Amino acid sequence: HKVNGQLQVTQTATFDSHVQANSLIVNGGSRINDIQFSSYTIDFPSIAGNANASVTQTFTGVLVANNNFSSLELPLAIDDGIVGSAHVSADNVVKIDLHNTTSQTIDPASGIYKVLVMTFA
Repeated sequence: HKVNGQLQVTQTATFDSHVQANSLIVNGGSRINDIQFSSYTIDFPSIAGNANASVTQTFTGVLVANNNFSSLELPLAIDDGIVGSAHVSADNVVKIDLHNTTSQTIDPASGIYKVLVMTFA
């Protein structure tokens, strides 16, 4: 529908969730056994155009053998053209990767990077 000439989209989602044997199941999907969060202040080096930079950080309790989903929240002041990801690279370690999608060198300012790791059954 439109409000004041602008298209407005309203989405309503419903789901069924329950806890079973120390895990959460949503809509009959995979069991979420653990959710962990950590944040890190990182000052990445300059990243050349179309290049990557990576750092590893201690993240106690995550195991590479688990079925993990990782999410990265970039700092609010991150430069345009920088995208990032995170993954469990070893037991108790996450790797944070940044990619410069531009053709110019970017020196990302120091900032707080937040990592969420969910472990599925």
